[in-house]
Amino acid sequence: MSFLTPLFLAAASVALVPVLLHLVRRMRAKEMPFSSLMFLAATPMEQIRRRKLRDILLLLLRMAMIVLLATAFARPYFEREALPFLPERENESVVILFDQSLSMQAGLTFDAAHAALSDIVADASSGDELALVAFSDEAVQLTPLSRDTDRLVAASAMLQATSRTTDFYPAFQLAEDILEDARHAARRIVLISDMQQNGFGPSMDEYSLAEGVTYVPVPVGAADPANRFVDEFRQSVRRRGENSVARFDVRHHALARGDTIQLVLDGQRSDRRFAAAAGTGTVSFQHMFPRAGTYQGHVALADDRLDADNRHYFTAAVRAQPSVLAVAADRDAFFLERAFELAERSRFDYSRGTRISGAALLGHDVAFVANVEQLAPAQRAALLAFADRGGSVVVSFGDALDAEAYGPAMLGIGLPEGVVRAESGEGRSAFIAQVDAQHPVFAPLAGSSALLRPKIRTYARIAPAPDAAVLGRYDTGDPFLIEKRIGKGTLLVYTSSFGTSWSDLALHELFVPLVYQITTYATSLGVR
Repeated sequence: MSFLTPLFLAAASVALVPVLLHLVRRMRAKEMPFSSLMFLAATPMEQIRRRKLRDILLLLLRMAMIVLLATAFARPYFEREALPFLPERENESVVILFDQSLSMQAGLTFDAAHAALSDIVADASSGDELALVAFSDEAVQLTPLSRDTDRLVAASAMLQATSRTTDFYPAFQLAEDILEDARHAARRIVLISDMQQNGFGPSMDEYSLAEGVTYVPVPVGAADPANRFVDEFRQSVRRRGENSVARFDVRHHALARGDTIQLVLDGQRSDRRFAAAAGTGTVSFQHMFPRAGTYQGHVALADDRLDADNRHYFTAAVRAQPSVLAVAADRDAFFLERAFELAERSRFDYSRGTRISGAALLGHDVAFVANVEQLAPAQRAALLAFADRGGSVVVSFGDALDAEAYGPAMLGIGLPEGVVRAESGEGRSAFIAQVDAQHPVFAPLAGSSALLRPKIRTYARIAPAPDAAVLGRYDTGDPFLIEKRIGKGTLLVYTSSFGTSWSDLALHELFVPLVYQITTYATSLGVR
């Protein structure tokens, strides 16, 4: 045993003072003559012995109190080496993962998580270092690894449940990164969460902790909470005649068969469905919008102990059906018309024209100028004015025109350098070899082998203007699709044909998706 302040042991000598006083004051009794003792009762010897023993014990107790008080002030302690039978607790580096996702709002779950965090901090030894990470579907480190638990407690007071989903993977990844700089060999990850199963996504299936890291789960909240929620929501809008029909698909979690799922549009209940069974299910709503506009709505489940996930709010943007005008040679117009006139599934109002003028373009969103022999100055001016107001012009070539004398040079997209007949020069047809996968025209098509299948026998070689963008090239390196923004609209030039005179693109599965993507992109740029 050792003492932190051994000088206090000197105070233990005070315990000898009563003994010394007893010895100093000890006196013999004087004998005095007394007349007679016959009337006095004799004190029993046993009582005298008991009194002496009591006085001795009382003296020893008082002396012991003085010695213990002095020893306490001396602060005794034992060296660990002197107590080999006591288990040694190793200092740890601990990362605490605190779940603040939406599901933690249920009942008293979040309060229970705070209490669990406080217990962990209170149980930590003075040599432990702790870090705090808050997470939902993202993870944020709130405090570094430190022995300063006051800082961690202050940070934990700011924690609040969010409206985000649960994903454990980024939290564990961040925790392991933090532990790489840990001081102690003993490393631990503590997870405080309601352990939502959807948080253990595919990334966690193959996940394993680094060697030497232990994992301690601290579940909070109900083991099987009764919770209704909207799991997924999808919407699509299609034209049907003069109206637009929206479809809303809702994947939900119900507590019992017959749970109601309501569709509310612009504050008014539009429709209602019932869950087919308890657990996960899907219902669909359809609603017809008689006019274009922006509509706000939500789908709602019955209330429960966590109402935040019982509703999904959305905005449905219903646009007027885009109008497409095609001024094209017969063979090109035939394939364009077949692409756009897909009965009720078509998103576009297609019409064919014979003239290019300001009046003819009025009321349309996109104009296809396909394999037209030549553009007069007035026609080029009408197209440029149409694009400047927010319209889009799509130009293509073919055997009906003289490419070298054509309008792209006048429209400002580049200089024509003649017609390339790939089979004559290369002995084979060209094909689409490169596209801008980030551009909206090709984003849904990038990576598809369908881009490689069309054979381009002939195309117009155009040197793009400095302010034009090449969106795709053939395997020869020549541009396949060129774009130039004009005012609020755009000009797109496809250097081959939409018919079969120069290529067989119109005969492949790529044709309709490509034409639709070009038109969808063109109509999204601006409103005239």
